[in-house]
This record gives sequence, C-alpha cells and structure tokens, in this order.
Amino acid sequence: MKTEDWLTLSVIYRTKSLSSAAKELFISQPALTIRLQNIEKEVGCQIAIRSNKGLLFTPEGEYLSTQSQKIMDLVNETLRHVQGTSNEDIGIIKIVAPSTIAKYFLPALLLQYKKLSPETTFRLEVVNSSEVERAITSCKAYCGFVHGDYCENLPRLPLSTMRAYAVCKQPLTLEELKEMPIILHNTSKYSQDNVQLWWDETFHTPMDVRMNVKNLDICFSMVDSGFGAAIVFGDYYMDGHTLHALPLNHPDGTPFTRQLWFAYMEEMEASHCMHSFLKFMEEHSRSLDTGVIHG
Repeated sequence: MKTEDWLTLSVIYRTKSLSSAAKELFISQPALTIRLQNIEKEVGCQIAIRSNKGLLFTPEGEYLSTQSQKIMDLVNETLRHVQGTSNEDIGIIKIVAPSTIAKYFLPALLLQYKKLSPETTFRLEVVNSSEVERAITSCKAYCGFVHGDYCENLPRLPLSTMRAYAVCKQPLTLEELKEMPIILHNTSKYSQDNVQLWWDETFHTPMDVRMNVKNLDICFSMVDSGFGAAIVFGDYYMDGHTLHALPLNHPDGTPFTRQLWFAYMEEMEASHCMHSFLKFMEEHSRSLDTGVIHG
C-alpha cells in the first residue's frame, strides 16, 4: 500500500464519513469510493460498510485504520526529522576498509569526527583492498579506505605516504635482512607485488619466506618470537610492540613507500551528512600521521 492509501484510511476512520473525508482529501466522493474499493481489493477484505449511522468499520477495517494512523504519524515524524536536520550532520555513513586500516587507523579518525558530529553513525565492514571499489560502486558502502593503487575509477583523496620498514626482534642492517627468514602476512596483491619487486631490485636473490600468516598481529607475534623478519608499511603498527624497525629505501636512495587513499561515491556528495564527512577528510588529508616518511 502507498502512503496515499494509509492517509485515506486514516482520514476516513477519523471522520467516519466519505463526504467529509473527500472534502479533506480534496477529491470527489465517487473518486474516494473507488480508492477505498481498490484498497479493499489489495488487502483482500472489506474495510467499511455504509449504514444509516454512517460508516461501520469491520474488525479488519478497524485494525487497518488504527494502523494507518500510526503509520502516518511515523511518516510525518520522519519527514519532520529529515527536513529539520537537512542542515545538520545527522545520518549513517557506510565505510569499507582492510583489516589493518580498520584496526590501527580508523578508531582515532572516526572518534575525532564523532566529536564534531555526535549524531553521525558509522557502519564499518572489513574487506580486502581489492574489494573496496566494488563495494562502493555497488552502493554497499558510501566510501572506503584502501592501500595502494586501487579505486582509480573513483574520486579519492591521498591521506598518507607510508614508509616501508623491516621489523625484527633485534636491530638489523640491510645486509642482515637479506639473509634472514621472512614472515609474510595476508595483504593486498598490490602490496605483495611491490614488496617482491623491492626485494628483487635490492638483493637480486630469492626471498627466504618461512611463514605466510593470516594477519599482521600473528606476523608480529612470530617476529617477536624470533622466527624472522617482516616488511610492513607505516610505523603506527608499532605501538605496543618492542620490535626494531629498519626504514627501507630503493636502490636509488628514494624511500620505499605505499599510499593510503580515501575513496568515495561521487553521488553521495549531495548528502549533507556525507558532504560534511568529505570536507573533514579533505581538511585532514595532508595532516594525518599514519607512519609518514620519517628521516
């Protein structure tokens, strides 16, 4: 049933008169009669019966008409809320991000925005970097965070250039890294390929991969237990760990880095809630410290 149908039932039930209801709804009485008949046909029962005392509502009609008033109250309340808050930052923002970003980066960022816009609600889903663009273009999310060269077909903001580090239980040199067992963790294909490319151009020898674990936490645990070294991007992962980090450079001396991006659905800029969040991200895109190049 359409909103118009619920409104019709609500007015008829309140006035108990087709003629009075027709005047209030600004339609003719015959047109209202036809509308009521169509509603009865849709719900599959008789709603009201004409009598000398006016309209008598059947039990089903009583229930439908009572519900119609509740529905119209909800519709009106919803419209008042939306219209009254159209200039406020109220709404739900759907976000997708890889697990490392979700764990190490987003809590502080979203909390900062929550302080500016307490009424905003976030819905976060963890996906692989390669799945972020599809989630946004399919309207599963309004925006997302991604490592590396993904989401090229979407509007995106560069958030931080994260430097690569070799992490180990004890201090190490580049030459020592070359001979060490390597522990890999599940990350995007882009990052895996870039680590492999860096290794090949730096050492010209195969990487001695001893473990390939599910996530960064397990990777750090294995490194901390002395099973080898790992290569990660950004030093913000290091909070709470006593591991040693060696900044990595390309053979020409330039830092080995990976870009962190914020991508979003362009159509969502029309939403005041999303527009405000985008402005927030733009303002912070050059100041967010997520393990930017140090020295």
